Amino acid sequence: MPAIEPAGSAGLDPEAALAYIQGAPDAIISVSHDGTIEMANAKAAEMLGYEVGELVGEPIELLVPTKSQDVHRAHRLRYESDPKVRPMGESDTRLFARRADKSVLPVEISLSPVQVRGTRMVMAVIRDISLRDRREQLLRSLALIRKSALNEDPINTVLQLVADSIPASLKTMYGVIAVPNSDGQLRARAISGSPPSSATRRQTVTQAGTEIHQALDSGEARVIDSPGSGLILPAGGEPRLADLGPMVIVPLISAGAPQGVLIAAREADGDQFTEAELGAAQSLASEAAVSFVLAQARNDRRQMLLTEDRERIARDLHDVVIQRLFATGMRLQAGTGVSSLREERMHETIQDLDETIASIRSTIYRLTEPQHTPAGEIQRLIDRHNAVGKNSVTLDLSGDMGNIQTDRLDQLLPTLNELLSNVERHAEASLAKVSIFSGRQNLVIRVEDDGVGMPTGDHAGFGLRSLARRAESLNGSLSYGPGPDGIGTVVEWAVPLEQAPGS
Repeated sequence: MPAIEPAGSAGLDPEAALAYIQGAPDAIISVSHDGTIEMANAKAAEMLGYEVGELVGEPIELLVPTKSQDVHRAHRLRYESDPKVRPMGESDTRLFARRADKSVLPVEISLSPVQVRGTRMVMAVIRDISLRDRREQLLRSLALIRKSALNEDPINTVLQLVADSIPASLKTMYGVIAVPNSDGQLRARAISGSPPSSATRRQTVTQAGTEIHQALDSGEARVIDSPGSGLILPAGGEPRLADLGPMVIVPLISAGAPQGVLIAAREADGDQFTEAELGAAQSLASEAAVSFVLAQARNDRRQMLLTEDRERIARDLHDVVIQRLFATGMRLQAGTGVSSLREERMHETIQDLDETIASIRSTIYRLTEPQHTPAGEIQRLIDRHNAVGKNSVTLDLSGDMGNIQTDRLDQLLPTLNELLSNVERHAEASLAKVSIFSGRQNLVIRVEDDGVGMPTGDHAGFGLRSLARRAESLNGSLSYGPGPDGIGTVVEWAVPLEQAPGS
């Protein structure tokens, strides 16, 4: 090893200098005046993916990204004309080193002129800052996720932010947030990474993998070398997580119980996860779990406010509106007998008032007994979809819900559930609008979404065919088509109501 000494110094013992260089925690490379690598320590070879012998004798531009090589060469020539110590962090631009596998690595570089056997060279110290960058990226992601949760964004929006943070923060190619659906199967609520197609939003996560079971049951994170089969099955087929490499599974613990899992996977030949990366995964999972808690708290608050509003409206209707209508009817009855035409008009008005009072009493009953009426059963179904579904659902009831017979309600609820499940599985929608009308003769369910719509020439799937047969068995009909302005899909299910005796 040639003697190395700082420019202008009295020199160092060669063996001591070699020991310093080889034991350094950073990559160290010496470069001659013509840009040839003359020496590289073991850390440089490890960091850049080469053997030491593969670096020596090669041009320094070998380690520079292709698009930056011309700029680097110009900087190197200017430095040769004015060599001086340049510490790390002096550059205003981001610096990257190119590894043997053509990937790039964010780095910081310090330069120092040295004398090697009387020949001036440049000593470059290269520091890998990818971990620092990923740590900063993680902190930015956590702040963004927390802000979204505190801003009361929809839970799906928050979970997608978590999923989007996984590849950059953990250096993975794939990230999933999965939660159990109503039948206990895990379903992907948010996906990021490869493959990026919209079809991946419909991926399901099966519980065939014992690793997921163990993570959910134990509440502890698991890091595995290879994921095994049957963990994630895309709707369109390949790729499967069985084809990937190291994977980490972290349960989302909320209120002392696991609510789902965070899954991150690397390529088949990817590096194993480090303790720091596992900690980052747990931080993201914690934010997702906290978001579930906040979403549930918001839902509970909305239900409480809704109950209070129902009670207030019921009181106002009973104490104010009905009393005024009743008083008006009494005054009209007092004026009957004046003339036949006027009396006929008054009787018609009194009849209208009686029907209005009956309708208001029915409304009060629906408001105060939400769990034991058709309106309450419908609302409970909507609340369940809002709690576990991927899209928001709004409800508009019109007509007299008390007019729905039990056998029709038994048909209405599974029909509505199937329509909303179709939106969740296939529409890729953010909103589903449900309108239900119960008239004297007809019951109509209309579901409109803002999703991708039905493909051109698409025939009704099994679910829609089943709903059509259900409607036909009740002498009703099912229709569907594009939504307003061609956006989304509108499905309408209509059946006649049985007439009460004497009606």
